[in-house]
Amino acid sequence: MLYLPHMEHRFKLIVSYDGTDFFGWQHSQKDLATIEATLSAALEKIFNQPLKLEAASRTDAGVHAQGQVVCFSVKGSTITTGQLQLSLNQMLPRSIRVFHVDVCALDFYPSIHVLKKSYQYHITTGPYHHPFDRFYSWHILSPLCLKSIKAAMPHFLGTHDFTAFVNQGNTPYANHTRTLFDLSLEQTGPQKYTFNVCGDSFMYKMVRNIVGTLVHVGKKRIDPENIPAIIAGKNRVDGGETAPAQGLFLQKVYYKQHAITEGITL
Repeated sequence: MLYLPHMEHRFKLIVSYDGTDFFGWQHSQKDLATIEATLSAALEKIFNQPLKLEAASRTDAGVHAQGQVVCFSVKGSTITTGQLQLSLNQMLPRSIRVFHVDVCALDFYPSIHVLKKSYQYHITTGPYHHPFDRFYSWHILSPLCLKSIKAAMPHFLGTHDFTAFVNQGNTPYANHTRTLFDLSLEQTGPQKYTFNVCGDSFMYKMVRNIVGTLVHVGKKRIDPENIPAIIAGKNRVDGGETAPAQGLFLQKVYYKQHAITEGITL
């Protein structure tokens, strides 16, 4: 598709990245390497104009993404979506790849129009951490009681005030109520496990705190039946530790169809 140069266009990217060597998504005032800064630099070279990027999720340092959604608006461009994707993937480091480019409505915002987000968190157990897993999973030396973890999971589902699972960031949340649609655990290989988490939205380190609490359940440090009291108590210290960043992946972001222009595939 070719665009008229006098028009304003809004592009939507689906981006995958290995967050190991980056200090999260958001621009850093200390000039640290971030996904946003790296992607912005490439885009501004292509379009020869300053751009403001908006992401569905501001992932933390060391966190990865399979399906991050990024939008930006430009004026006076005739580049096609195919050309943009090719140019970006030639310019970006190999740890960042753009899997899809399309045009979206000018009033579409990837963080505002979210219907739900899904994450995965990977854990390995056993006497050692395989070197090929060290940047993409949390190694837990002691065995976990999977029965206890699975017994605790249903208590998280539904709509709750998740204050007990939030690390307060620079911007306090006005409302800590969120809805979890899915929370499950599957074995993906010998001594390898994946938590699947899906909800309407997530607060700072919320997924990692839920996983850390479930690991404490698996270590028999927290009884599964105590989860409702922890949620009701709204005290962060009652939950488990914050799971480390490297095991977390933003998998997919879902949107209401009316928020997107016709023909966009998510």
